[in-house]
Amino acid sequence: MMVKLSLLIVFIALLACERNDVMTYKVPKQTLLVAQLSQNDSLKTINWIIPDAWIKQPDTEFRLASYQVPALDSSNELGDFSIAKFPGDAGGVLANVNRWRKQLSLDPITVDDLVSLLVPVQHSELSISFIQLDNVTKQSSGSSFEAMYVGFFIANDHSYFFKLTGSKNLLRAYYDNFITILRTITYETPK
Repeated sequence: MMVKLSLLIVFIALLACERNDVMTYKVPKQTLLVAQLSQNDSLKTINWIIPDAWIKQPDTEFRLASYQVPALDSSNELGDFSIAKFPGDAGGVLANVNRWRKQLSLDPITVDDLVSLLVPVQHSELSISFIQLDNVTKQSSGSSFEAMYVGFFIANDHSYFFKLTGSKNLLRAYYDNFITILRTITYETPK
């Protein structure tokens, strides 16, 4: 049996060695759509529309943009609006929400609690989530603000956070403006 197997292997090897010509093949060129999208996405920029009354502030290391938000009444209060960008999922939604809750001296929540707090924002291209947080007992909070709106999404493997902080009254007055800002976000190739 071993001799027959050896002869078969030698026979196959001789057949394979009989041809001395080089064979070439024509293979149609393939376009890798995923690679193209990834390359184009890296060139995309994010744009937004801010109310005229908001006052542009210097950007910081983690902020793409910063604005002071004046109160709509005569209280002279100022809110803070920021846009930040971080790589990947920036630690995950639950970890970020619990970090924001801690800033308001609120207890952490579980993933089950989170589901009921997240509100999807209608947008034609992006999957944006919105969350509203406020501390009902401001006196216990060590922060300079008592409420927070955050809209966030992931694009091109980066997390974007649009955040407005201030008093509950100031945020309530700007709720529609904040949602409109989220809806006007564009993520496109510069012209």
